[in-house]
Amino acid sequence: MPRTLKPPSTERAAAEDKVSHALAARDFRAASGAVATYEAKQPSARGMGIDWKNHNPANDILVLEAIYSHIPTILTGVLPEAVEPLRYAAAMMYLWGGHKRRWLPIDLPNGTHLRADAASRMFLFYGYSQRSIAGWKPLIESGAINRAEVTGCKDACKSCQRMIGGIYDVADLPEFPHPNCKSDKGCRCSLNPVLVVR
Repeated sequence: MPRTLKPPSTERAAAEDKVSHALAARDFRAASGAVATYEAKQPSARGMGIDWKNHNPANDILVLEAIYSHIPTILTGVLPEAVEPLRYAAAMMYLWGGHKRRWLPIDLPNGTHLRADAASRMFLFYGYSQRSIAGWKPLIESGAINRAEVTGCKDACKSCQRMIGGIYDVADLPEFPHPNCKSDKGCRCSLNPVLVVR
């Protein structure tokens, strides 16, 4: 018997509604702030070691801007009418965690080889990738890193398996999620910086 999802509390639903309106307006600072305000009031706030009362929205803004500014190449052919729902689900999953079914019909036609939940994760993983690369900037500028290595899952598709372990110059990094991935789960590879040994 399939598990039914517990409906959010009235307070949580109101917070989610604020976030939804902020995302629709592309006000990513407000979206991040609405989550932080809600979490700061909870007796058991989500996330280990997160100070929600003094939450810095910078990383959230970076991820959300990436989600809403670019369609990952792996989703070439995505139906135009599916883009906004997929982005919305990716953004809500990022901000709230939890189950994607809360924000995305799993049978949403999207025009790619991926199910809607996997297609939405490609927007999310692209956001994570861009946040990681942006975080390397001080290390790149200091000369501490100049290359990155591809890591991936044991059940990666053949195309991704050929890339795992590959080293790329930071000036010539491939896009992740990788466009050539054929897994029905979507690409789960990522880039890790390689420290320069002096």
